[in-house]
Amino acid sequence: MAGRAYSTEAVVLRSMRLGEADRVLHLYTEAHGRVGAVAKGVRKTMSRFGARLEPLSHVDLVLHRGRGELQTVTARNSSGRTGRRARTTTASRSG
Repeated sequence: MAGRAYSTEAVVLRSMRLGEADRVLHLYTEAHGRVGAVAKGVRKTMSRFGARLEPLSHVDLVLHRGRGELQTVTARNSSGRTGRRARTTTASRSG
């Protein structure tokens, strides 16, 4: 079982519903190319990273290689750029 999980950066290309609470994702990674993955439970209302797996999102994921063609999203790595709000500054307008 060791060595089946790996961490990677990916861009979500496509997201499709699967069952009641899951999603099938098409991801593009630099190291592995196009990867198909299942994210379990992300459509539940209390899901922590469901909204982060929308198309054209750049994410850091931990994927688990199973026996089949689709891999499983097991975690989302936290990085410095995710979860922070961008500060906006308002310049005073003088007219």
